[in-house]
Amino acid sequence: MSTKAESLKATKPTKADGHQRVLGCLFMCAGLSRSGIAKATGMRLSSVCGRVNELIVAGKLSVAGIQRDSETERNVETVRLA
Repeated sequence: MSTKAESLKATKPTKADGHQRVLGCLFMCAGLSRSGIAKATGMRLSSVCGRVNELIVAGKLSVAGIQRDSETERNVETVRLA
């Protein structure tokens, strides 16, 4: 039987899991903001921001443009698959 620490480690999502969730979301819905990705995937916004930034640096995502967020009335970047 495994220890509690091993069990928690086994269920904790990895960065690679987050990358796949973000990429999958953008495959289905191109041109989303980071908050839109967070809502669609159920991930925390801070996690989405980290994964999106890593994917931009890796060349897998690119900034698609700027749009107005209807909830916050702020301009936000949208991203898409590169």
